[in-house]
Amino acid sequence: LPSIQLDSKSDLTIQNVSFYHSLYSAHYYEILILIGEKNNEEASVLTSNCIIASKFFDAANKMNPYSLNFSLPKNERPCINIIANRILLYHIKSLIFHARNEEKNFKIGSSIFYLNLAIEALNSSSKNFKTTQIFNELNQEIEQKKKSLEHDNMIIYFNVIKPYNPIPEIQEVDDIIHSVIKSNLELDLSKSEMIKKEVNELNQFIDKQRAMI
Repeated sequence: LPSIQLDSKSDLTIQNVSFYHSLYSAHYYEILILIGEKNNEEASVLTSNCIIASKFFDAANKMNPYSLNFSLPKNERPCINIIANRILLYHIKSLIFHARNEEKNFKIGSSIFYLNLAIEALNSSSKNFKTTQIFNELNQEIEQKKKSLEHDNMIIYFNVIKPYNPIPEIQEVDDIIHSVIKSNLELDLSKSEMIKKEVNELNQFIDKQRAMI
């Protein structure tokens, strides 16, 4: 990274200081994430650290005073915006860790939901991000985990839920639909008859009042 020369007044601007503060804060939480992953830290803590790291990188990106945004030279490899990639990386990791936390709390459906959000974020990422190795690693990790969870969810349904809460068989569905429609029609008909009766009574009352006048 470009260094701040303390003897240069041009480097000691509010924008530069804010930029470096945000960037170094992001790196600090990035280190906490690496340590947490190594020590198998709670998924909820890793989720929070990923969100904070992503937000600090995003803030640094918005205040970045350098036009190249630390992009690697094209002659070395495809031009990659390092900061922007970090924003997306830790956003996706926060979804993965949160999915892991939901799984731990036996919320399989919710866990799959957050993995689907991570897949959407990957699929909508920039072309530069898709050229990185981390993209392939994340994509493979998420797909494998999602497949495993969906398999577990199916086992839970057929072994635990369905025996006690059976859904109608295919041949019964048609009868159920027709019975519901029939009951609704009968309800509407009864309301219609009631309204018709009330209107007739009102008309009779009006005719009686006219005769008296």
